[in-house]
Amino acid sequence: MPLAKTKGNRRLWAHSRLCASLDCRRFAPTIAEEERDEGKQRLRARIRCALRARPCSPTGLSVEGEASTRAGAPVRTRARARLGAKGPVDRGCSRRAVGARWKRCEDARMPLSALSVWRACVTLSLLRMTLAEERRSNGALDDLEKLDDLLRTYDRRALPTTHLGTPTKVACEIYIRSFGSINPATMDYEVDLYLRQTWQDDRLTSPNVSRPLDLNDPKLVQRIWKPEVFFANAKHAEFQYVTVPNVLVRVNPNGKILYMLRLKLRFACMMDLYRFPMDSQVCSIELASFSKTTEELHLEWSESNPIILFEGLKLPQFEIQNINTSLCMEKFHIGEYSCLKADFHLQRSLGYHMVQSYLPTVLIVVISWVSFWLDVESIPARTTLGVTTLLTISSKGSGIQSNLPPVSYVKAIDVWMGACTGFVFSALLEFTVVSCLARMQARDKVTTTAVFPQMP
Repeated sequence: MPLAKTKGNRRLWAHSRLCASLDCRRFAPTIAEEERDEGKQRLRARIRCALRARPCSPTGLSVEGEASTRAGAPVRTRARARLGAKGPVDRGCSRRAVGARWKRCEDARMPLSALSVWRACVTLSLLRMTLAEERRSNGALDDLEKLDDLLRTYDRRALPTTHLGTPTKVACEIYIRSFGSINPATMDYEVDLYLRQTWQDDRLTSPNVSRPLDLNDPKLVQRIWKPEVFFANAKHAEFQYVTVPNVLVRVNPNGKILYMLRLKLRFACMMDLYRFPMDSQVCSIELASFSKTTEELHLEWSESNPIILFEGLKLPQFEIQNINTSLCMEKFHIGEYSCLKADFHLQRSLGYHMVQSYLPTVLIVVISWVSFWLDVESIPARTTLGVTTLLTISSKGSGIQSNLPPVSYVKAIDVWMGACTGFVFSALLEFTVVSCLARMQARDKVTTTAVFPQMP
């Protein structure tokens, strides 16, 4: 892009041309020696004349300057002849007021200083960077204008393959950013994920576009056809707006479209709690077409890594053992719809329940057995200990059941809590039986003493 012909730009142009003509890296270390070489000084003066597109004489002056010198022209006239009638004074020639237009040049063969050469090199580098940045920005604007031209005749209501009579294939990929805690009481779990969909739309093919275009403007995204899909087993869904709408459409020059958005979802997970808390569950994510049947839209998983987990992802109470992906078909009376299913095989960790359920109940049972070593006549102590442990184990069982759904079948934790309650109750029952037998034995002893009094 040509620069405006101003005083500063002409000076910048002169130094840039000079630095491009001379090898600055080779020239700078030997600048002191070259300044003492008269032949190289003349050569440098000839280069400056060549940069101004004026013929030079063997002495290094321009033809006009040589003629003026021979004719005895004034110094000011000879300097103007060397530099051109209206040209600016070069920075290497003027030792005063560099930006002045009509300053005289005392000696056309005066050598350039090292500082001037390095300034010219730096200026040239900055100029090249500026021009490259302008070319890149102008190229991006040109690509957007070409996309606008395509969208003027684009109908987002029509599928990309409607004119071919074949269903549009959409490859899906899910990137899970976070996997929330699975709640057995409500039988659901939360997931923060990125849904990526890819398809081919030949209507947006543009060989003149130099690079892929990333669009995140919601108004511009709405102008492009997108698959109408939904999560079949989702209870609640939220679209992320912080700090901007989390949506991206990438249009490639070959017509391949990438549509990505971020969602926060709560999925239903039907759990089998027979072996709770030593159970394993299978929770799924179902993605299906909402309005397009299999004759119009066909969903499929991405060939490589359809489900990607965030590195370092961990669940509070479960461990992900395996992930299986499959294709499915939903049949309704209005048609068949393509769907995708991802199954997460989860194994529950025993650490939490070992500390919160098993260990406390074992200690309560052991404490209830302490009454076996108490004296039979210590009725208040044994009664207090037995009743307290029984109430404690009952309260602990109620707390465990409050975090579980009220299912009709017996769970593994129910068997454990029932056994612990039975041991505590048996300890209290043992105290009652022993106390009763002790009283009976004492009564029999009193009766025997009364019938058979002790002889003196």
